[in-house]
Amino acid sequence: MALNNTGNPVPSASPLDRADNTLIFDELVTAQNKDEVPSRLGDPLKTWHKIQKGIEEQLIAGGHIFSDEPTGRAAVENDQYFFSQSADPNVSKTLWKRLSISESEFIANDPSALPFELLKPSENDAQEYAWVLVDENGRAAIGVKDDGTFEAFSLAIGSSETGALTPELAQKYAWAIIDSDGRVAIGVRRDGSFEAANLSGRSAISSVPGLYTHQLNFIINAGQSLGEGSDGAITTTQEYDNVGFPARSLNPSSYLPLTVANTQVGTRGESPMYGTLGHIKQLILQESGLAYPQNDYQLLTANNCYGGTPIVDLSKGGATGAYEQSISQIESGTLIALNEGRSFTLQAVTWTQGERDIVDGTLRDDYLASLLALQRDYNEDAKLVTGQFNDVVLITYQTCREGSQETVASAQLAASEISPHIFLACPTYQLSFYDFQHIDAASSKVLGGYYGLVYKRVIIDQKEWEPLKPIGSACVGSAIDLFFNKSGLTLDVTNIPLQPNYGFSVVDALGDALTISAVRIISPNRVRLEVASPAQPEWRVRYGWNNAQDRSDAFTGGCGNLRDSQGDSLTYEGFPLHNWCVIFEYEV
Repeated sequence: MALNNTGNPVPSASPLDRADNTLIFDELVTAQNKDEVPSRLGDPLKTWHKIQKGIEEQLIAGGHIFSDEPTGRAAVENDQYFFSQSADPNVSKTLWKRLSISESEFIANDPSALPFELLKPSENDAQEYAWVLVDENGRAAIGVKDDGTFEAFSLAIGSSETGALTPELAQKYAWAIIDSDGRVAIGVRRDGSFEAANLSGRSAISSVPGLYTHQLNFIINAGQSLGEGSDGAITTTQEYDNVGFPARSLNPSSYLPLTVANTQVGTRGESPMYGTLGHIKQLILQESGLAYPQNDYQLLTANNCYGGTPIVDLSKGGATGAYEQSISQIESGTLIALNEGRSFTLQAVTWTQGERDIVDGTLRDDYLASLLALQRDYNEDAKLVTGQFNDVVLITYQTCREGSQETVASAQLAASEISPHIFLACPTYQLSFYDFQHIDAASSKVLGGYYGLVYKRVIIDQKEWEPLKPIGSACVGSAIDLFFNKSGLTLDVTNIPLQPNYGFSVVDALGDALTISAVRIISPNRVRLEVASPAQPEWRVRYGWNNAQDRSDAFTGGCGNLRDSQGDSLTYEGFPLHNWCVIFEYEV
């Protein structure tokens, strides 16, 4: 089919140009006899076939390895990472970070390729093995036969069998090879990481835990004013290798270093998206030991938020066109990554919206239906564009604005409980507000840090995530016990001023309030409420249904004092990332 060749400049909304782009994209992906395909304006683009031929060489080549640390330090700038050769025969290269012209910080050693090398089979083994891992004397350690069987020393397995594992090992490993004493020689943990015991007296081999499937990973920042940005800029220089499209861009042709100046709407300041990407990279470094030059896993974002806008206008076909901007950015990211020889996917949408719908009186069930539909639309449309298999997750906050408890706040929590692809990161009452519904710049970055934590846990670590909430109850005389899904519970009156009954209330079947005489934590995950009489059917415990009292900032919405202790060991930008209890209503 011939192209229309309109010659229209970029960007173009012409249906003829979109038709041309579809044909060009199809040829880029499927052509096996071409190295390049011209764009609709005649610029040469590499085909996926060409990229595949060169990708192995690119991966093996890696970055430049300097002869020693001083030489590498002289060749780079402050805060840049570099590799140098090592004098240690057991270390192939060393990663450094330049601190100044005279000093570098040691980051990590890469293990030596010796005494084992991954080799194509020799002539003698060619008929038996597809590849084999041998020592310097040619003795096989592990190998894969042509029929797909994995072989290790004297034990061969053809499938992932766990029947021989003890119950204790089966909880830890998906499969493993064990010796006669039950010690694991080689195995795959249930989090997907590979582990091998000490071989020939050398250091143990262990892959870095985590799932890093794609090279360019898109995270869309969607919502209204709290997502759009606050009143001051913090991220004024690029963090790690994070990049972004210009805000609200349609069919962008390139991405930029992720800074407020490059990627923000007008004069807006800090947006949660900067903290989202920054904290993901920080967690990868802190928890997995991977500095970003070592990890071919780049993060890309775009700010597609519109202040004062209801969910319907931000959804597919909505009045703002925000959803369509996002889809055009997915298309652009796919083509840009393809031309760079890299894989691309839409991993997540962060959702910071709900205040407008509270003002407009949107009903709980209507908001819930819209939020579930929004995630489904992003998931389906992204897969049509990128061809990805991974599902797109939606990470939301819980709005705590006054009047939200029965409507939007409840719907956001319900969505996270209904959909396996929607995750509620945190409420917002623990943040600092400069007016009754807007958070300051530092809190905007911290909110992004919460989003980044959920992303790391769900997408990279492949773990379950829930916010702090009740999961069961029991009545003991006139006491009501609530069981929570996290331990280390604390009633914090330091970070949040003491609220009436620490934010808890109890109502009867008619909705009338009952008197609470005491609230206390009686075990690491259990809160006891003392009421005047034994609980009756249809009594409900509420949390955060009050209006905040005695705050030092301008916040007036629902809040309480219950949190866990996660932030004792996990902080971002100096802020302890405790899990603060969500606003809820729970029938006992």
